[in-house]
Amino acid sequence: MEEGVCIRIEEEITTVQGIERLSSVATEGACRVMAELITGYPIDRALTEIKNAVDGIDTFPVEAERPVVSHYQLKHNELQVAISGAVDERALKFHGERLRDGIVAMAGVTQAALVNARRDEISIEVSEESLRRYGLTFDIVVAAVRGASIDMPGGSIRTSDGEILLRSKGQAYRGEEFERIVVLKRSDGTRVLLRDVARVVDGFEEEPRYAQFDGNPSVMVEIYRVGDQKVLDIVSQARHTWRSLRNSSRRASRRSCGATARTTCAIA
Repeated sequence: MEEGVCIRIEEEITTVQGIERLSSVATEGACRVMAELITGYPIDRALTEIKNAVDGIDTFPVEAERPVVSHYQLKHNELQVAISGAVDERALKFHGERLRDGIVAMAGVTQAALVNARRDEISIEVSEESLRRYGLTFDIVVAAVRGASIDMPGGSIRTSDGEILLRSKGQAYRGEEFERIVVLKRSDGTRVLLRDVARVVDGFEEEPRYAQFDGNPSVMVEIYRVGDQKVLDIVSQARHTWRSLRNSSRRASRRSCGATARTTCAIA
């Protein structure tokens, strides 16, 4: 692999202007060549020249796939913000997503990621007894879910101001939306819903992922510096966003908390 692909790519692009250093890594069945550019050299120009050079190579092994040329932007993890508390996993993820989205929306920060949070997953557990009761089969239920939980294009309308695209939004995202899917329509007008024949669990994927901070469950937002972004600016903006979200959460908690909802107050 190294001799058949890596070396040939290096030999072909070594004359491309703007490249400061070349390095390559070859493993079983794969090869990666990295070209670091001189600071300030136009990225688009170098990327085009490298792609043209690689596309011109016609001596690769027959079994090798065509190389993919792409721009890889180095990023540095400069700041980590932990969100923890004696609350459930859904609440932690909600506040983590709010913080991540708020930070990315501010000028000067382009990348932030939520970590230690499991991805959402909806499972539908169909009861065989319910299927027999309503005269249904598993395939009928599957077809109903696939046919109902989907966004469908509806064409377009031409007007004097331009073209308006039509789209039917039927994609289900939450458990209660799946529960309302119609599985069977009877001649008398009655309907059998998914919740009548199945148990819908709106939870998380089964993955052993767990983190703690100060003894409580937590998620973390990692904030990255890309290019010539300033570390102090990123830190300042992240702190501003966190204070704003924290204050808004406290105000919402005061309005909604009462004698029966003390656990909600503990979120802030």
